[in-house]
Amino acid sequence: MCNYFDKNVTKVTATLGWEQEYFMIDEGLANARPDLLLTGRTVVGHAPAKGQQLEDHYFGAIPERVYAYMRDFEEESYKLGIP
Repeated sequence: MCNYFDKNVTKVTATLGWEQEYFMIDEGLANARPDLLLTGRTVVGHAPAKGQQLEDHYFGAIPERVYAYMRDFEEESYKLGIP
C-alpha cells in the first residue's frame, strides 16, 4: 500500500495509542460493592444491556455533575503539571 504512494518506502512501523477507560460511581453505590472496597477496581460485573454499540459509548450525553468533576480534575492536573 505504501509503495502506491511512495516507491521508496521500505519499512512501516505501526504504533498504537493507549486508551484509558474509567467509570465514575457515586460513593454510596461504591460502598455497597465489596470488590471495589477491597481491590479498588471492578471484579464483578455483567454484560452491558445493549451490547456495547458505538453510539452508546462515544456519543452519549455526559451528566453535568460528571462533566464538572472532569473539568475540575483536568484543571487541577494542569496546575500541578500532570499531563
